[in-house]
Amino acid sequence: MNWPARLDDESRLEILMDLAGMQRGRFPVGPGLVIDDPYRGAPEDYDRALAEIQAAVGQIVAAVEGKSAEI
Repeated sequence: MNWPARLDDESRLEILMDLAGMQRGRFPVGPGLVIDDPYRGAPEDYDRALAEIQAAVGQIVAAVEGKSAEI
């Protein structure tokens, strides 16, 4: 996404949240879009959930910083 230079990160994040809200329910939820809750699971389950969360947050940060075309 190309952002106007004058927008700060907070403004960009607010815009992304609004855009995400408008997309809710428009696409089917698939296996790659849900992070399984590792509660009471094996340590590997927690590791996998953490890796998935870190990847998702990384995509959000990249979009806010204008370094990603995907969102």
